[in-house]
Amino acid sequence: MALINYTGKNVLGVCLKGGEIVRFLPGINEVEDSKLVDVKAHPLFQARISKGLIQIMAENLGKDGKRSVEEMIDHIPKIVDLKLLRKIIESDGRERVIKAAQQQIDKIKNPSKAKAEESDEHFT
Repeated sequence: MALINYTGKNVLGVCLKGGEIVRFLPGINEVEDSKLVDVKAHPLFQARISKGLIQIMAENLGKDGKRSVEEMIDHIPKIVDLKLLRKIIESDGRERVIKAAQQQIDKIKNPSKAKAEESDEHFT
């Protein structure tokens, strides 16, 4: 699985030859390697890469087949896909990464509460 960072402001759907649509939300998205090959061949996707709206992130996997904790904690605030965040919580197994993913889910589900907590921290 490859990670794609989409910096656009809307949802992007890329239609593949078989009729399937690959969806990209703003932020970091996970794409199967087989679908990535087809998506990269799409001219509109290539145009977004050249404009800098899409970055294909390198696979920096450790010996255990996972990205480093620091890298995951850096990337998690950019993920808005709840399905991907839940997958990280279920499959990662590292406490700091799970906690960061759960906090991101909480921010997405309760944005007013997250904003209130940030403003409270400023005055302490």
